[in-house]
Amino acid sequence: MKLHLVNGVNNMVVRYKELPWKYVEVDDFLPTDVFNSLLKYCKDLGVDTPVERTLTVDIEDKPLRNSINEVANELFNSTYKELDTEGKIRYKHNIHFHLQFREPHHNYPLHTDISDKLYTIVLYIYPEVADGTPLYNSNKDYHSTIEWAQNRAMAFCPVQTKGSETFHAVTNNSDANRAALVINYMK
Repeated sequence: MKLHLVNGVNNMVVRYKELPWKYVEVDDFLPTDVFNSLLKYCKDLGVDTPVERTLTVDIEDKPLRNSINEVANELFNSTYKELDTEGKIRYKHNIHFHLQFREPHHNYPLHTDISDKLYTIVLYIYPEVADGTPLYNSNKDYHSTIEWAQNRAMAFCPVQTKGSETFHAVTNNSDANRAALVINYMK
């Protein structure tokens, strides 16, 4: 496994991973005050109350959204070229933000993301302890898990090309909601 550390990107710790496919794992993704504001925003939306099915919510708080966008763009600009194994054109892109509250004991099966996504960031928000993100190789064999930690993010360029697919799943085996912020850079 090849490991690179990128320092100076907003105090985040970025680790490049090569297997089972290229991605970065990022600790301290958001500055503490911004993360705490995001966590409070989620609590104000009721993240503490288990939902019956996955709930997707937009971030309506513009200053919070702008702060997150600034950090996301820093990560995108510093890692996209290294992660883009397909040479996707990025001249124009739209950024979509949404919070996902996954209900207790809900698992989203093994999948790859749609090819219109140039780059995806998933930020772990709530609870303090939860299931991480299982990663699989192109044969759909389990490889490893990005362990859950609050304010940890993973970022990758979704690939559907045979033999280099970015297979992953979403798991929530707890009694609490699993809250994550998903940021997609779309073609």
